[in-house]
Amino acid sequence: FVDITQRKKIENELLKLSQGMEQNPHSIVITDLNGNIEYVNTAFTIASGYMSAEVIGKNPKIFQSGKTSAITYKKMWLSLSKGERWIGEFINFNKNGDERIQSVTRSNIYQSDGQIKHYIAIEEDITERKHSEDRIHYMANFDPLTGLPNRAQLDDRLAYVLGLAKRNQEQFAVMFLDLD
Repeated sequence: FVDITQRKKIENELLKLSQGMEQNPHSIVITDLNGNIEYVNTAFTIASGYMSAEVIGKNPKIFQSGKTSAITYKKMWLSLSKGERWIGEFINFNKNGDERIQSVTRSNIYQSDGQIKHYIAIEEDITERKHSEDRIHYMANFDPLTGLPNRAQLDDRLAYVLGLAKRNQEQFAVMFLDLD
């Protein structure tokens, strides 16, 4: 028998862990060994648009956009089968069909005898950050008016072609057009 004081202490610890999972700002998904969802936290429901009842028992494949390569999934499962944590990115859909890019950390949950019991995924929506990075890259390398490569791209491509010509002992020409 567990005395009341110890039982209360255990209950408080379980409550703290439960609140920590539920109030975590990152999406948390726990699946069984077949990949079927058993738990999602509030951050997941907010980010995905799905209520927990809509996804419990379903496989996370329902979120796939088709833009994450099969190799990425193979690498993930290989890492998990070796007992390693996997970190990567997925491009998935939310309930509205909008694409979202997620940074995902996935790992195994073990029983006391060392057997894998569940999988846990902690996901962060990085869609806005990725779009900002793409926009910054575009602005740094292309003219916003014409969409043509800018001087930085010209210098980069010219250096590449010059290096190629030197290695192959070939000639090349550069034609400059002033759009003004």
